[in-house]
Amino acid sequence: MAVGPLLMGSYYGAYRWPLLILATLTGVLGLLVVPPQSKKVSFWVLVVAVLGLMLQGGWMWYNARTFLIENEIYEGVHYLWHLEPVAGQPYPGLPGAVDKAQAWDRLSYVLPCLLLVLSVRQLVAHQVIKLRTMCGCVFWVGVFVAGLGLAQRLSGAEGIYWMDVVDLRGRGYFFATYRSPGIAATYLNMALMLGVAHFFAEVRTRAKSYQRGAAYPICVLIGVLLVFVASIFAGSKAAAVMAVCGLLLWIAGSARMSLRILRYFPLLFPSGSSRERNIILGAIGGAFLLGGLALSETVVERWKGSHEGGYGTLVARQEANKVQVAMVEDEEWGAMGFGPGAFYVLFPIYVEVADADINERWDYAHNDYLQTYVEWGWLGGGMFAVLVAGGFWGGSKSGWLKTAGHKKTHVLYVRGGAIAMVCCMVQALIDFPLQIESIGVIFAILVGAGWGVNSLGRRGAVSEGRKTTQRLT
Repeated sequence: MAVGPLLMGSYYGAYRWPLLILATLTGVLGLLVVPPQSKKVSFWVLVVAVLGLMLQGGWMWYNARTFLIENEIYEGVHYLWHLEPVAGQPYPGLPGAVDKAQAWDRLSYVLPCLLLVLSVRQLVAHQVIKLRTMCGCVFWVGVFVAGLGLAQRLSGAEGIYWMDVVDLRGRGYFFATYRSPGIAATYLNMALMLGVAHFFAEVRTRAKSYQRGAAYPICVLIGVLLVFVASIFAGSKAAAVMAVCGLLLWIAGSARMSLRILRYFPLLFPSGSSRERNIILGAIGGAFLLGGLALSETVVERWKGSHEGGYGTLVARQEANKVQVAMVEDEEWGAMGFGPGAFYVLFPIYVEVADADINERWDYAHNDYLQTYVEWGWLGGGMFAVLVAGGFWGGSKSGWLKTAGHKKTHVLYVRGGAIAMVCCMVQALIDFPLQIESIGVIFAILVGAGWGVNSLGRRGAVSEGRKTTQRLT
């Protein structure tokens, strides 16, 4: 949760491996601490989905049927972009990936995330790790990334960490540790929603336990302000809208809790006066509004440029979607798709098939759902849907529908996690956040927590969590 965002976003070159190694170790160690066992049907549905995706991805890699030749001379012929059949394909009549190297590139990221989903589910359900710890970690790292991004942008930095060691390929809109403003803002929006939950939970916990001292909750609130401003200032049009919509969703979905937090907040001050609360919240709220408006110039300019250019980026995304539809309509596409990493390999080929108006090579589809469907087919896509929908439903149910038996702080953190997932999933319709390792790992953790949080209720805690905790201690 910390290494991923801080290490150049962890999604290209050598920068991705520390995160992937740590994620794998965390997943394995988590399952060793709390072995997969439960009487709940939902748990075994999760296990089947995770193992099914692992087996499908592994099989497609093993049975790769072609390999990519990119601007090379092969057997005396110079190919710019060519798929050559694999001479020794193990099972020629069965599905296989279109390129083994690209399949491994994606699997090296997908497999650790799948391990994390199952591992985090176990750790949360058995109360080995706290929701406060996870959400607080994501939030405070997000605060650092937000501060870094603002400092770099305001100082006119030309490289991440003010270093000229990362190829930005003319990306003047890079932000913080991310080469793309949309990806940076998506990550910040997830941290923002968890930050709001962290603030609410801290105020409630301290007020209920009669702890004086508002310093830490105020620091959290200032951090929320910083992350919000950074999300707007990053320059992504869609992500800026999602930042505002996410906060509105928080207010609409937790109106009663928000009013309670306002009543609790004065209890943290020595005088217990609501006047101090009003002054502090008014000052921070004013800075919140002014900061967002003052630093929104980048977003406004991008919206203006997009309008004057006939929304060219949106048109290009629609053309890319048309290319992916052509991939799915190909008779070679089947239940297991074209294999992990296939989009990058097949895109230049199917641009001509679909007669799309695109004159450049795309690494990612700017639509994670279609890309997943192309690469994993209806079988793998269905298992991914079960995985994500189960985690989101579990979080939403415990956060809003069936809160009885859950601690109020758990409810708040689960709501924050669910809204953070919404921000990421909506952005995935027009961008590629789920292809980015540092965001994907955090998303996998939230999905795993959603699968496990139902066990934190009174019945689940007695039957599953507390017994394991006692055994471990």
